[in-house]
Amino acid sequence: MLQQVLARLERFGAEQDPAVVLAPEALVELDALLEMAPDPAADLQVAYAAGLLRWVRFLVLDDGDDQQELDAALALFAPLYQVNPGAVPDPVRALFEQSRPDVSDPAQAAVAQAVALLHETLRTGDPATLNTAIGLFLQAVTATPTNHPNRAGYLSNLGTALDPVRAGGGAG
Repeated sequence: MLQQVLARLERFGAEQDPAVVLAPEALVELDALLEMAPDPAADLQVAYAAGLLRWVRFLVLDDGDDQQELDAALALFAPLYQVNPGAVPDPVRALFEQSRPDVSDPAQAAVAQAVALLHETLRTGDPATLNTAIGLFLQAVTATPTNHPNRAGYLSNLGTALDPVRAGGGAG
């Protein structure tokens, strides 16, 4: 599946046709890739390919329709940026450098990835993706001191993910 996503990106690079990355099949391939590697941070090739597909989709979508793609791309690129900042596209690196404290905080990085996965769950209804998001939210909550200003937001995110009606399915 990794090769299919990379081939799609290569074809987009050659043709510059937005339909190549906006086609429903692109998301099917992306979902299959992320299913095969549910923790992209553990497989940086998957994180790169999935992040790049989301990034390119962000670039070609109209303003207002692209925020979910940007959020997902940044969440996927975050672990790669932490290991090798030069491996992410220059504009992504610039975004990370503007918010360096956020990227270097493991709890905030976990929340960013969990939010992207929660958006995926809302789109696909996949309980495995939801469970991964819940785990990341829980990781962020447990790693954050009780008096930290972001803890309440992390708890709220965890509550949203645990609510099967709002999260698009149950954690099972």
